[in-house]
Amino acid sequence: MNKLTSENKENISELIKSLSKSSDNLSEFLNKSSSAAVKLDSLLARLNEGKGSMGNLMQNDSLYNNINHAISSIDSLVSDIKKNPDKYINVSVF
Repeated sequence: MNKLTSENKENISELIKSLSKSSDNLSEFLNKSSSAAVKLDSLLARLNEGKGSMGNLMQNDSLYNNINHAISSIDSLVSDIKKNPDKYINVSVF
């Protein structure tokens, strides 16, 4: 065993360094993943509580319905402007 380790001392040393570096990289990755998971959990909690614009939109049916009604009204207005442009746009030349 001593002969085997002494002959491969350099390779074993490199292997240990490589494992150590891989371990450090894995540790850093896990820390960042954990941090991202905490932030995602916080974001999802705020959405479920109806906080912020997206949370309010998800939790408030009347807001959703009002936005749909507004979009429908805008669509109708744009269609009417296309059909009757002179009703909305007056062009006069001196």
